Amino acid sequence: MRDRMGSSAERAWWALLVAVSAHVLPCTAFAQGGIEEIRFAISDSLMLHADVRRSSAPADAPLIILFHQGGGDARGEYSEIAPRLIAEGYHVIAVDARGGGNRFGGRNRALTPEGFRYCDALAEVGAAVNLAREQDFTGPIALWGSSYSAALVLQVAARRPAEVSAVLAFSPASGEPMAGCEAQPFLPMLVRAGVATLVLRPRAELEAPARAAQFDSIRATGVQTYIADNGVHGSSMLTPSRVQGDTEPHWRVVLSFLEEALRR
Repeated sequence: MRDRMGSSAERAWWALLVAVSAHVLPCTAFAQGGIEEIRFAISDSLMLHADVRRSSAPADAPLIILFHQGGGDARGEYSEIAPRLIAEGYHVIAVDARGGGNRFGGRNRALTPEGFRYCDALAEVGAAVNLAREQDFTGPIALWGSSYSAALVLQVAARRPAEVSAVLAFSPASGEPMAGCEAQPFLPMLVRAGVATLVLRPRAELEAPARAAQFDSIRATGVQTYIADNGVHGSSMLTPSRVQGDTEPHWRVVLSFLEEALRR
């Protein structure tokens, strides 16, 4: 497969990720209601905002890093999902990235500058892996993305297979909004590296020909896929109030995947 870092924009994104990987930058924390709010410097002008929630498991238990969909925020999108993951014995870091908003009734803490493109948030995804090390989590890591961030976590996992054991991509975005950083070219890299990968979509989204074609191309790479019959867009397919129905079939697939990928 040819190198995907051909454009100057792609080289700049990955140069930033490499630079952050090589340097542990200042981090501040504020405890609130059992949630540790972290501000982690990615660069002089860019800050990562995240919530660290530790389960009762030891530090070497698996860690799941959650990223929201466009227009959302980590606390809002994962208000019902994160507690269940913690109850299952996983540590959780939920990240606010640029490109968010108040879609789920919360507030995104990352400032989205004028001219922002979703691809720019690759910096936050890469920095969150570094934050996990800074927070002394020593167990296997899973990256979990929703919509635009689903496309980004697939890329970062493919680039850092020694650090990322699994990746879950809920309704990965494609097309013009992700121009220059599409996820599909990175899927064969994940397969070759042995990174456990699960891509999920609600059946209703597959009625669009472009999304159906994308899903077929993803499936053809050999990664695990799942279609949620009564799902909605992104990670919200696991939230009963947003699905307005039973989400347990979706949860069983997700928890079985995590168990196999992170506890084997």
